[in-house]
Amino acid sequence: MSSPEPAPNPPKGQPEDKLEDKLEDKLEDKPARSRPAPLPLRALKGAVEIAHSTAVWSASFAVMSGVVVFGGGLSPVIPFRKTHTYIGGPGMGLCLRLAARTLDITYHEDFDPERRGVFMQNHVNLMDAHAACAAIPHAFCGLMNAWQFKIPVYGQIMRLADGIAVHPGKAGRFKQVAQDAQDRAAKGISILAFPEAHRTRTGDVQPFKRGVFFMARDAGLPIIPLCTHGMFNLMRKGSMRIRRSHVKIFVGPQIETKGLNKGQLSELITRTHAVVASFSETGQVPQDAVRRLQRLREDIPGGESSRDGDRDVG
Repeated sequence: MSSPEPAPNPPKGQPEDKLEDKLEDKLEDKPARSRPAPLPLRALKGAVEIAHSTAVWSASFAVMSGVVVFGGGLSPVIPFRKTHTYIGGPGMGLCLRLAARTLDITYHEDFDPERRGVFMQNHVNLMDAHAACAAIPHAFCGLMNAWQFKIPVYGQIMRLADGIAVHPGKAGRFKQVAQDAQDRAAKGISILAFPEAHRTRTGDVQPFKRGVFFMARDAGLPIIPLCTHGMFNLMRKGSMRIRRSHVKIFVGPQIETKGLNKGQLSELITRTHAVVASFSETGQVPQDAVRRLQRLREDIPGGESSRDGDRDVG
């Protein structure tokens, strides 16, 4: 039987302890084979996640109920947008901070916190609204299907927040939604939209629907990319179980839409998607993509939009 080889002598002039440190670093760099955790440990982890999820959703429900009771009760005296700005929004944002391991929010240097517009957010899970509350620094309302206003507590909040109802298949709905958006902006309320229309099942940002961009253009409002990273690890579609993770949010600059023609709008959708998808995947602000979005009008000059034929929106 061969005897084990002696350990190599350290290079001349290099202390033995430094060589050991280098060897340890190399061993740490090698990917270790993942082994399933013991059953008791997995059970304990699951129990902790369930307890944590229950605590977060209990806090969230308490905040929403308080908003309905106090916000609704005070609305004849205090506009609900003020209740949202100082109570509801911060409360919902706090629930996300409780849910996540860490929460980091970055604002683009050209973002104007006082200007209203249409925030375009990637759609991941039931805590997306909490992320919006944590990041948007003023009152906003949701753009959603009319049936969602019938959901207990949630629907009441949407009505109090002056949410915009969309009636699928109804004639003239695009014109009405644009008028409603103009009305909300005049009241000092921004609009939150999810241009994917549905929550992702894979974690990837799905293609954007065009309707919300046409709505913003017709209402004369800017769009603002609102990008989240880590929300898919936090919670998945079809589940209310929260797994603590690092969450990052990026709020981009306001991008003008007024007067854009159909071709420019198509490019606006493409460039906005590129910003949101890149941040969602990496958690890093895609500076080049943001700059491309900001110089849209320079790259693709065009006259005033011709709205005839713009109604083939998805």
